[in-house]
Amino acid sequence: MGQENEFLSQDEVDALLNGIGGETAASETQDSAPQNVQPYDPASREHLSGIRLPVLESINEKFSRALRIVLTDFTRMPCELTLSPLRILKFADLSHGLPAVTGAGLFSLAPLQGTGALFMDHDTASVIIDSLFGGGGRQPQDHAGREFSPIELRMVEKVNLLTLDCYRKTWSAVHPAEFAYLSSETHKQFANIAEADEPVAVTAPCATRKLGKAS
Repeated sequence: MGQENEFLSQDEVDALLNGIGGETAASETQDSAPQNVQPYDPASREHLSGIRLPVLESINEKFSRALRIVLTDFTRMPCELTLSPLRILKFADLSHGLPAVTGAGLFSLAPLQGTGALFMDHDTASVIIDSLFGGGGRQPQDHAGREFSPIELRMVEKVNLLTLDCYRKTWSAVHPAEFAYLSSETHKQFANIAEADEPVAVTAPCATRKLGKAS
């Protein structure tokens, strides 16, 4: 064998060193990798399903007490209500549980982004109107699928404005907020305040006693 072949060239030496260094770095990276790593998708909203919003829950409790007084003064009939626990739902799930014909008041709440909605069904509207006209808060026998009458629409908007003003005052104890009433809708498909899979905070009034006395 010739002498010129007994030694490695500089290029061959560099290639060997680079190969050894690369294998060592890869081995160290594998050894230092944490075990039991769970993948996390920042675009996923599934982690919001169990989230708690204690400040908003406190606001809702105070809002419930204030709204009871507002509705009692408006209808001139005793009204007792509480709000259901705050839930985080996908907007599609919320919309699925609403009647097709639903009074919806859309509003904005600055400085928060997005649009909110107040939903009122026929039963609630009928009870309030009956109380306003001297009745005992009775509901009609059947109004499934019936459109809101002009009187009902005006009443729904009036109650929505009273409710938003009450909510604004409750929020003021935490942070100044400005409400703007945007529009009224009577069909839930026109009250698209969010994408179908977008999470929304939902609370609903729970009557502990019927508005007025049923006769």
